Amino acid sequence: MNNKFFDIGFYKVDEKVFSNEGLFSKYFFSIHDVIYCNNSFYIYEDNYWSLKTDLEIKKICKDCFDEIEIGVWKLIYENKYFPTIKTDAPQVQEKLLNQYPYKMNFQNGVYNFKIASFEEHCKENYFTYILDYSLFSDINPTPCFDLLIETLSNNNKELDNFLRMLTAYIVSSVKTEQKFYMLKSRGNSGKSTYINLITKILTQNFVSSIPLNKLEDRFTLSEAVGKKLIV
Repeated sequence: MNNKFFDIGFYKVDEKVFSNEGLFSKYFFSIHDVIYCNNSFYIYEDNYWSLKTDLEIKKICKDCFDEIEIGVWKLIYENKYFPTIKTDAPQVQEKLLNQYPYKMNFQNGVYNFKIASFEEHCKENYFTYILDYSLFSDINPTPCFDLLIETLSNNNKELDNFLRMLTAYIVSSVKTEQKFYMLKSRGNSGKSTYINLITKILTQNFVSSIPLNKLEDRFTLSEAVGKKLIV
């Protein structure tokens, strides 16, 4: 057996080799940032907490063996160390996940809308997502967005400004208004494109579709928990 296995929880007694699930668990958490929340594992990778199934975690554990030597791993080892990993994983309350709705996790950092400032990526934000694009660090031309707003507003400057402020308000998630907004205009004026754009910016994880006649149904409203936009 490769001597590196003794670094991940194996030990030898009278020339016999045994595995110690506690030592393997310690090794596993030394190379992976893992939390356990609401009966699910999350691993911090690529600047966000990625949800993992038990099967995926078991695969990652097996890879620890295979990276040293293929063929040593056995199911009996998994049956011993996996329950220990579940027990040893830091427990995090669900309310901590995405706990700052006024922050957004971009590829190039975190934008805090409350203070209008960029921040470094940080595990303690507990983002379970990362947007698939970066945020401009400087003001840049946005011709496509400008054309969309001009079409929606029918070149009405007051409406144009309102739509831009509404977009910023929705994306910022700093909520002060007790209102809902309705887009009403002629066909093919960009309403669906606008909604699709906002959904793309926020990601589908933070958008819910609830009919107006269901907004007073407390069971239906449970679908809005943690959402930034209801369409």
